[in-house]
Amino acid sequence: MKKTYLIKKFEKAMKLGVSYIGVRIQMEGLLGDELIINPLPNFSMKLDYYRKVYDENLQHRFSPSTRIVDVAYGNSLAFIEEAIKHKGENS
Repeated sequence: MKKTYLIKKFEKAMKLGVSYIGVRIQMEGLLGDELIINPLPNFSMKLDYYRKVYDENLQHRFSPSTRIVDVAYGNSLAFIEEAIKHKGENS
């Protein structure tokens, strides 16, 4: 996944006015991926953060073993969790 894809997903979520957006992050040393979910009021600020802190391949600039591997948006936490919690596991 590339940063342009992440940006497009955030922009689409803001345009649609959905309730939540979530990202799945892989980190070295953790047995499972981290799932971060933000509510609509945080979308713009969170996107600015991801633009600054992650490179074009969505690797964290200051911790290269940390990277964003998936993104999903929707109106329920359960939908987002289901959409991204299993994709890419063990890859």
